[in-house]
Amino acid sequence: MPAPSARWSLRTCVALFLALSCLSCGMLLYRTSVLRETGVENGVKPQEAGKTSTFLMIQTKNRPDYSSHSAVDGGNSVQETLLTRHVGSSAQNRSSTGQITTRAKHLEHNLQQRLTSQHKNSIHLPGRCSPLTNIVFIKVHKAGSTTITCILQRFGFEHNLTFMLPRNHKSDLGWPNLLKVEDYIPSADGMFNLVVDHTVYNRPLMEGLMPDNTVYVTVLRHPLAQIKSVFNWYKVKSEYGIRQPDPLGTFLKDPDRYEVPYVISRHHRQPHSFTKNFMAFDLGFPLGLSGRKKSAKNFVRKIDREVDFVLILEHLNESLVMLRRRLCWTTKDIMYDLTPRNLKSYPEKFASSLKSLEQSHRNWSNVDYELYEHFNRSLWERITKQGPDFAEEVHNFRQIVSAVAAYCDAAGSGDGAVGHELLVERSKWSEAFTVDHAFCTKLQMQWQDWYHVLKKAHRLPPGVSNETRDTIGYPGLLTITKQQVEQIFGIKP
Repeated sequence: MPAPSARWSLRTCVALFLALSCLSCGMLLYRTSVLRETGVENGVKPQEAGKTSTFLMIQTKNRPDYSSHSAVDGGNSVQETLLTRHVGSSAQNRSSTGQITTRAKHLEHNLQQRLTSQHKNSIHLPGRCSPLTNIVFIKVHKAGSTTITCILQRFGFEHNLTFMLPRNHKSDLGWPNLLKVEDYIPSADGMFNLVVDHTVYNRPLMEGLMPDNTVYVTVLRHPLAQIKSVFNWYKVKSEYGIRQPDPLGTFLKDPDRYEVPYVISRHHRQPHSFTKNFMAFDLGFPLGLSGRKKSAKNFVRKIDREVDFVLILEHLNESLVMLRRRLCWTTKDIMYDLTPRNLKSYPEKFASSLKSLEQSHRNWSNVDYELYEHFNRSLWERITKQGPDFAEEVHNFRQIVSAVAAYCDAAGSGDGAVGHELLVERSKWSEAFTVDHAFCTKLQMQWQDWYHVLKKAHRLPPGVSNETRDTIGYPGLLTITKQQVEQIFGIKP
């Protein structure tokens, strides 16, 4: 039989095992309780007890599409949460938990307010997107287009861009016919950034000459206002032999009576009409389809697909601000002289009696009306999508234009009080910039002055022939002197 010592040893072992098990369970329960008190279950190590740790958690979404009108990270949602965890004894935690939670929420609230404020103050500031510089401006006759041309000429010169310049001394690139290689001055590398002259719009032709990322822009004017200007500028009443006291009103009452004899005359065989869908012609509409409603609507849809942005002269400031956002430019880039280009006074300009003849004109020049009404409506639809700060920017822009005009007028008059630069402060939409006498000169230059400067600065291909050089026509200077050309632009006239 087994020895008694062995039986006693087995009982002892079992008892000892049970005692140790109970002791282990007790210690485990105690450790768990202690760890809960010190916060280890919250992710803080025991050796960090008594310390304060701060964590900054940043969550970002994808960058916005900069083809929209926003010029910076306006679409980014950057949320920063400040989390503060205090670790210490259970007594300290109990006494300070409420204060710490309140302080953390306060810090988080302040940070979120600061970020929201920064977002609002920089929503349209350029700097995160690159300015678009490849542009075709389809210059429509008598629609305020020369003002836009001068803006683009100044921008192009200041950014060292290459213009497609006409060889002649006019502002026509092949117009009224399609553009051909003989119409423009060749460039050093065969590439161009800007087209700003009168040319009949033809998309396949332009795409063959311009970079792939070119932006196409044009401007329209209310057709009745445009024909008033056309009638005066091109001396239409003399061309049509109208001798009545109200020549434009007389014409609109019976356009065919004067247009048909003029068109079929041997001496007037141009591919366009001064009075019938003149703006549509510049945009490539074939006059043979005039009067057909389906053709007019199809043409408007075509231009809507192909042209990236259409300015409306009657809403010039709104149009320029929208253009600035579209091109990621600065406020300084779209500045213009308040004195209209090609300004002339004529009897028809303010003739209110012509309003009664608008329907007659609409029937006569139907495509121009279709274009104007469609893109005027489109402009305001775009503006509505911009949000409330768009109206703020337009108001701010008007104030800047007026302030700069007053400064430049004083500087041009030789007022001794204007011996300093004008500082235009930073805004929500653009960086600060200065205006000096040289900028005023650039602002007030006519297109002829710009062409003189641009042609002198133009880089020709190496080894270009003298015959090619001789084809370049230089218009005379209008608002600046040869000395100013050399001083401001560093170009010998």
